[in-house]
Amino acid sequence: MGEYVRRAAEAYDPEAEHKALEGLVQRVRESADEAERAMDEALASVSKSRKRIADMEAAHSARKAA
Repeated sequence: MGEYVRRAAEAYDPEAEHKALEGLVQRVRESADEAERAMDEALASVSKSRKRIADMEAAHSARKAA
């Protein structure tokens, strides 16, 4: 067990770990940005759909009243 720990400690490269972590953080940021854009597009689509539905309901109500 001691030999395993010694070899692991010798092989550990904090700079490589740091670079790998930076890469991961960058990808998470990119993913979050993509998700935010997708949510904005979805919310805009829902808003347009709600407006179309409201317009159709108003037109239907106007026809019924006439």
